[in-house]
Amino acid sequence: MTASAPSPLPHTLRFLAGDSEMARRMRTHDWASTPLGAPATWPASLRTMVAMLLTTRHPAFIFWGPALLCLYNDAYSVSLGPEKHPRILGLPGKQAFPEIWPIVGADIEGVLAGGPATWHENQLVPIERNGRLEDVYWTYSYAGIDDSHAPNGVGGVLVLCTETTDQVLERQKTQSDLARLAQLFDQAPIFIAVLTGPEHRFAFVNPSYQRLVGQRELRGRTVAQALPEVVGQGYVQLLDGVYASGRAYAALAADVELHDDTTAEVHHRRLDFVYQPTVGASGEVDGILVVGVDVTERMDAEKALEVSEEQLRLATEASEVGLWDVDHVANTLYWPPRLRHMFGIFSDRPVTLEGDFYNGLHPDDRDAVFLAYNNARDPVQRAVYDVEYRTIGREDGLVRWVAAKGRGVFDEQGRCVRVIGTAVDITGRKRDEAKLRELNETLEQRLTEFLAERKVFADIVEGTDALIQVVAPDFRILAINRACADEFERVYGLRPQVGDHLLALLDAWPHHQAEVRAAWTRALEGDAFVDELEFGEPTLARRWYELHFHPLFASDGRRIGAYQFVYEVTARREAEARLARTEAALLQAQKMESIGLLTGGVAHDFNNVLQALNTRFELIRRRPDDLAHVHKWATSGVEVAQRGARLTAQLLTFSRRQAPDVRAVRLSALLDSMRDLLRTTLGPEVDCVIQCPDLWVHADATQMEMALLNLAINARDAMVGSGCFTVAVGLAAEPERVEIRAIDTGTGMSEAVIAKAFEPFFTTKDIGKGSGLGLAQVYSMADRVGGSVRIESDGRTGTSVIVSLRRATPPAEASAPALPAAIGSAMAGTDILVVDDDDHVRSSLVALLRGAGHRVEEASGGEAALAIIEQRPVDLLLCDFAMPGMNGVAVANLARATRPALRVVLMSGYADGNELRDAIGHGVTLLRKPFDAGAVQRALETATPRS
Repeated sequence: MTASAPSPLPHTLRFLAGDSEMARRMRTHDWASTPLGAPATWPASLRTMVAMLLTTRHPAFIFWGPALLCLYNDAYSVSLGPEKHPRILGLPGKQAFPEIWPIVGADIEGVLAGGPATWHENQLVPIERNGRLEDVYWTYSYAGIDDSHAPNGVGGVLVLCTETTDQVLERQKTQSDLARLAQLFDQAPIFIAVLTGPEHRFAFVNPSYQRLVGQRELRGRTVAQALPEVVGQGYVQLLDGVYASGRAYAALAADVELHDDTTAEVHHRRLDFVYQPTVGASGEVDGILVVGVDVTERMDAEKALEVSEEQLRLATEASEVGLWDVDHVANTLYWPPRLRHMFGIFSDRPVTLEGDFYNGLHPDDRDAVFLAYNNARDPVQRAVYDVEYRTIGREDGLVRWVAAKGRGVFDEQGRCVRVIGTAVDITGRKRDEAKLRELNETLEQRLTEFLAERKVFADIVEGTDALIQVVAPDFRILAINRACADEFERVYGLRPQVGDHLLALLDAWPHHQAEVRAAWTRALEGDAFVDELEFGEPTLARRWYELHFHPLFASDGRRIGAYQFVYEVTARREAEARLARTEAALLQAQKMESIGLLTGGVAHDFNNVLQALNTRFELIRRRPDDLAHVHKWATSGVEVAQRGARLTAQLLTFSRRQAPDVRAVRLSALLDSMRDLLRTTLGPEVDCVIQCPDLWVHADATQMEMALLNLAINARDAMVGSGCFTVAVGLAAEPERVEIRAIDTGTGMSEAVIAKAFEPFFTTKDIGKGSGLGLAQVYSMADRVGGSVRIESDGRTGTSVIVSLRRATPPAEASAPALPAAIGSAMAGTDILVVDDDDHVRSSLVALLRGAGHRVEEASGGEAALAIIEQRPVDLLLCDFAMPGMNGVAVANLARATRPALRVVLMSGYADGNELRDAIGHGVTLLRKPFDAGAVQRALETATPRS
C-alpha cells in the first residue's frame, strides 16, 4: 500500500505553497482571529508579496494593515531568537517589538502613511533574544506595499534587512587597534619615522624621533631638506642604497652629528637603528621605515663603568677589600689573591663558581647566600647582594667570616650578564661581635643590671683598639671605651664621658652633628649597617673611619639603644691614594722610556743613512775626475737618500703628520721583494712561508712594507727558539676585501693582552726589547686606508694577525717609466722666486733651476720674498712651508693679494697636504722634501693659478 500524495492547495491559497517552515506555519495559523482574516480573503498585493517573501532566501519581513501585523520568512526567523519566533507571527508590530519600537516605529508608520521609503546602514537596533537585550547592527530598508483599497494607497510595509553586527564589531575593533597602534607609536621609547619615495620624504615621525632631531619641521620634507647636516655624513647615501636594493640596513652605535637650529649647538649622538624598505601593492619598494634607539647615554655609562671598575680594582688590590666578578655569559669567576685567601685558596689554580664558591660555603650559610645571590640576579627584584657568611678553607680547612656586597649587571633584554662586588674578611670583627653579643644577651635587666656587669663589658671593650660606643635612644652615651674617648678628644679637642649628650658635644660642628645624628638614628631605629666617613676639627686632625652600627636589644626583644664598632682607616685611604699616584708616575715613566728607545732606534737608522751619504760625497770630492765612479757614487747616494726619505715617511705616517700615498698595490710583487728581508729579520731558526695569489689592494706600499716587517719582528720574538712564520693572502668573506694573515707558532696572546695590543707603547716584552709601537703602526696603516686589523689567538699555540684591506682593480699595463725631462724643457724662461730659510737647500735649488734656463730670484724669509714680488715680475713662487716668523701659507696668501695669478708650489718636509689646501685653497701644488729633479719638474708643470 502506498502513501497518498498531499492534497493540492486551493487556487486562492497557492501563494502559501512551499515546504519552508514559515509557509507551513502561515498555512496553519489561525488568521481568522486577526484583523487580516482568512488568507483567501487577503488583498492581491499582500498575497503577491507573501509569495515573494516565502520564496526568497534574503531576510524579509512584512508589516500589514493599520495594526502592522507581522509576517516573515525563514531567513528572517534566524535573527529573532526563541523568545520571538514563532510567537510574533500575526502579532501587531508594536506588541512584537516593544524594545525597538521607539527606534523604528516612526519610520514604519511614516511609510504606511504614504511617506517615502527609508534606508539605514549599520544601524544599532537592540532586540530581545536569547534571554537578554542584545546590541545588534542592521542594514535595512522600509518600503510601502501598494494597495488601492488602503488609506493613502499603502497597505503595508516591506522590510528588507541584513544583520551586520559581526562586520560592524570587526570594523570597530580594527579602528580601535589602529588607534592603539598610533598611541603605542607616540609612546614608544624608540624613534620611528616613515619615509616615502626615492627622495626619502617624511610621512610620519613619532615624538621620540622629533625629540632626537629637535623641534624642526619634518613632515612633507625630504631628509636632505629637513636634516641637511646628515647628508655629508653618508646617511642619505645609505637610504639611497636601501631604496635601490630593497635590502635592510642595520647599524649599531653609529655616530651621528645633529645641529640644533635654535641654539646653533652641535650634538653628537650614538644610535642603533634599522633602515627597513617598505613594499607597496605593486611589489616595488615605495619607502623606508626608520626604527632605532639613542644609546648615547648607555655607551657613556658603560665607558664610565669600565673606568670605575678599573679604579675600583686598583684600589681594592691595595686595601683589605677583595673584588669579585662573576661573568654568567662567559661562565667565569674572577678572584684576586686576597679573595682567594678568604676561601682558603693559596695556589694560582683556576677557580669556578660551583667548585670553589658554592662548595667553599659553610653548609649552614648556603641557603641564605643562594637566596641573596639569586635575588641580585633576578631581573625583577635586582636586589643588592649584601650578605655575611662563613667559608671553609678549600686548602686549609679553616673557618672564616666574609662580608660580601654586590649588584647584578643587566643587558637590554633584562638578562643578568654579570654580578660584581666586594668582599671583606670580617673574622676578627665577628670574634669581637660574638663576645659583645654574649654580653648583650646577658643584659636582661634594666640599666642597673647592665652597670652591675660593666666589668665584663670593660674587659672586652677596653682591650681592643676598635672604637666602641653605646648610645641610648635620647643620644646619651651609655658606654664608651678608652680608645673611642681618646680618638674623639684627638680630633675634636673634647673628651666624652658616660652620660654626655653625644649631639651636644658636636654643637660647634653642625655639619658633623647632622651626619652623626643621621647615622645613629638609623641604628637606633633597628638598622645594622657599615659606613665610611671623615670626621674631626680641621685645626686639630681630620681622619677617616669605618663605622659598624648595630641596634642593641634587651632579652625581651625591646630596642634599648645602639652600639658601634669604629676602625680608623685614614692610613689605608692614604695608601690607596699613594698607590694611584705611583701607578700613574710609573706609566708615564714607561712611556718616556719607550720614546727614548724609539728615538735611539731612529737616530741609529739616520746615522747609517748619513754615514753612507758622507762616504759617497767624500769619494766624489777626492776623485772628481773619475767620471765613471762619480756617476756610480752619485746614483747610489740618491738611493741612500731615498732610503732616508722612506724612514721619515714611516715616522710621519705613525705620527699621522703625512697623508698616506694610497694606490693599487700588487701584493705578490711586494711580498716577493720582501722575501729576503723577512728571512733575514726572522733568523735561520724560523721558517718563512709566503702564500699569495695575484691580488691587488688599496694601500701605501711603504707603510705596508713597514707593517709586514713589524709583524715579522713580533712573530720572531714570540717564537722562542724555532718556529714558522706564514703570510697567507686571500679573499675575505666580506665582499671586495682582501685578508693578509700573519701567522706564527709562538706562545700566543691572552684576551687581556689582545684587548690592549694596539695601544701605543703597550708591550709585553722585557724593558729594552720593545717600544710597544709595532702593532700600533700596523693598526694606523690599515685604518688610514679604510682597512681594519684583528687578532686571533687561544693564548697557547700561536697568534694570527689579520689585516683586512679594500680590494683594488689592477691598473692598465704601464709602459716603462721614462726618465724625467730636464727641468724647464717645457716651460724654460719662467720667472721663479725660491724662498727657503735653509741656505743649503735654497742655493742647490736655485742652481738647479737656473741650469734649466729659468730666471730665478731667491729670498731667505717671507718679508724679503714679498719685497721682491712687489718690485719684480714673478710667474711662480716656490716657497718652503715651515719657516721662522712668516710660514709658507702666509707668504702665499699675501703674495697672491698682490699678484692673483701667481702660481704657488709649497715645499714641506712634514705638513699634511690637506692642511695646506684647507689653509689657502686648492690652487696650490705640494712638493714633499726630500725631492729629486723629476719631482721638481712635475711640480712646476702641475702648478696652476688660483681660480
